[in-house]
Amino acid sequence: MATLHYFFFVLVSSLLLLQMTSGIGKSIPPESLSGGWEPLKDVNDPHVQELGKFVVTENNKVSKVDLQFVAVKKGESQVVNGMKYRLVVSAKDHGIVSEYNAEVYEKAWTNTRKLISFTKA
Repeated sequence: MATLHYFFFVLVSSLLLLQMTSGIGKSIPPESLSGGWEPLKDVNDPHVQELGKFVVTENNKVSKVDLQFVAVKKGESQVVNGMKYRLVVSAKDHGIVSEYNAEVYEKAWTNTRKLISFTKA
């Protein structure tokens, strides 16, 4: 009888251990990671468009060019100590519209914005 109890105990323990470890080695989808990049829900949101205008203006100052902001076409955001945005921005250069990839950091509660990168797409 003791052998039957021991066998039952080992069987139940093994099944519990198997269930607990079955998730090991599986990848975690990027969307479930804290701080992962998320697509912007509405690129036409006035705040998003304002960020697009900001990145073009800041790039103009640094690069000594005269691009004119047209619109943010798409983007994604990431929660950090504030927010980071990756934006695809349309801008005119002497009447020719091109797309640019931009990354900007914003900490709204301190009125901080910083252009991280701006490159032609």
